[in-house]
Amino acid sequence: MRWITACVLLSIGLLQAREVSACSCQRTSTETAIKESAAVFSGRVIEVERNDETPFGGLKATFEVAEIWKGIDEPLVSAVTASNSAACGYPFAKGEEYLIYAYRDRDGTLRVSLCSHTKPLAEAETDLNALGKSSQRFDKEKSAAATAEKKKRGCSAVFGATDATPIGWVTIAMASLLLLQRRRADR
Repeated sequence: MRWITACVLLSIGLLQAREVSACSCQRTSTETAIKESAAVFSGRVIEVERNDETPFGGLKATFEVAEIWKGIDEPLVSAVTASNSAACGYPFAKGEEYLIYAYRDRDGTLRVSLCSHTKPLAEAETDLNALGKSSQRFDKEKSAAATAEKKKRGCSAVFGATDATPIGWVTIAMASLLLLQRRRADR
């Protein structure tokens, strides 16, 4: 009976572990963030979907670009991020506008994190002053046409909770087996 209690308590503990934030960022100036980013642009999130292309999953956000300061030249851009803030994932919300500071993975994919200086556009006045005039602006009609064209090419779905992990279940199974083995050894 003790091992069942231990398994239940361990399971509850592992399920609650998702709430812990382990992301820690070094503060940088706006100027440093601009210099170190591969791409800097503003845009509205038109889609957030699961990203199964990377080993640890995550999210892929697609942006309708409004202004560009660095690194891109298209009216629609996607960037990936971790699926939760504990892994430094940025919590993009569909329909919201952001100032995005992104870096590139080895394969060229744009990546954003909580540490990348990205923020809601409404909170980016200091950054916008430091950035100055953008190198390119997209008008709403051109962006809307690009969005419609992308939707014609395929469909996508936004899934529910994305921070569930099979590692937790593997840990529970291993702990249960260890407790069973210990119980047998105690006999």
